[in-house]
Amino acid sequence: MLGGRVLRYLQAGTKEISCGFRTAGVHQKAEQKVVKPVSLAYATYDPEGNIDKKSPIFILHGLFGSKQNWNSMAKNLSLNTNRRVIAVDLRNHGDSPHIPSNTYLDMAADLKALTAELNVENHKASFIGHSLGGRAAMTFLLMNPELSRDLVVVDISPIGQLPHVTSYFGIYNSLKALQIDHTLSLAEMRKKAFDELGKDIKNEGLRKFLLSNLVKDKDKFRWRVNLDGIASEYEHLLDMPQLGSTFDKPTLFLCGERSDYVPHDHHKGIYKLFPKARIEYFQDTGHLPHAERPDQFLRVVSEFLNKTYTVK
Repeated sequence: MLGGRVLRYLQAGTKEISCGFRTAGVHQKAEQKVVKPVSLAYATYDPEGNIDKKSPIFILHGLFGSKQNWNSMAKNLSLNTNRRVIAVDLRNHGDSPHIPSNTYLDMAADLKALTAELNVENHKASFIGHSLGGRAAMTFLLMNPELSRDLVVVDISPIGQLPHVTSYFGIYNSLKALQIDHTLSLAEMRKKAFDELGKDIKNEGLRKFLLSNLVKDKDKFRWRVNLDGIASEYEHLLDMPQLGSTFDKPTLFLCGERSDYVPHDHHKGIYKLFPKARIEYFQDTGHLPHAERPDQFLRVVSEFLNKTYTVK
């Protein structure tokens, strides 16, 4: 059984941020919601030599992911752009706090707190977000457009509901059903879990990706991703909030041709929210362009970040 919606916001010692928004798909006056940000975990990648540390590139992972999934890409992007790259763990993922509330507005508040903590200057930073991280980045920058100079969105649309909802709950059920043996080593338990998951999840790469969240602390296994928290709040991730604003800066949407996360009939809505958007599809690529086509992804993103482009 999935837990019911949890309405409390927990995080001692944090400032409250008031966010105006409208419920997605409902035409009504903007409501006010008080959001308490959490302190996000992150990893920093610096190239050699002198760099401007106030112009970082933030990378936001997808659902069930973490900053470590972007380790190699973050290093290469730092070298290609000669800029600091910061890979972030979103709330309820990786080393960031597990917290009951898990909305896009929560994530936007977390990112605003992080940019303040790191003294990021206006119009200096860049953001790259994949899937869930892409929607978090879009929400954040639609609310705070001054905090970035550009945006890269990886295989996710701001329009409509997320596809494959049943598959996400299938993954949740499969992970919760795993028989955890705390006497095994981490390598042994991951191998056992890999084989067990094969009954329901045929894609070996996906199984390895999911099991990167299984860790062992003090002879006990735990999930770095907050499975129950995400499942109980999943309804809030189906749609982005309607904010009534635009992000009028260079935006690159990189999509997989074989993925259905950014259908062509969403383009009109994307351009309305992101007037300077460019939408590209990688051939013979699914939902993970950065993993399936890393060289092409690195080249295209580096070129985009390294120059100011004008949408024709």
